[in-house]
Amino acid sequence: CLWVEFKEMFEDCSSNTDDIGSPEFSAHMMRIINGMDTMVELALDPDTLNEQLDHLAHQHAERTGLKKQYFADFRQALLDVLSQAIPCFNRDAWNRCFTGMVNRIASGVSV
Repeated sequence: CLWVEFKEMFEDCSSNTDDIGSPEFSAHMMRIINGMDTMVELALDPDTLNEQLDHLAHQHAERTGLKKQYFADFRQALLDVLSQAIPCFNRDAWNRCFTGMVNRIASGVSV
């Protein structure tokens, strides 16, 4: 069941997956979105972006229960939401950008 996998994935993040409306879970989601925002901002500074991506890859490699598929699913969900929120959304450009970043972050995840 995806819900069970989802809950297990966030158990070690103090995210309160029993209540996805909780302040703990909301704060964790904001950290994820802010991290994505930071990566977009760093796109014009490749050296710093690569350092950030390596840092995130290291952090995620240490987390138990993560699967590479989760990163691909997150990328797809984010693109679906952004396509509804951004006027003149260029899905191909955003997909290329996020695919490289997400793949780099997921590079240390074994499954």
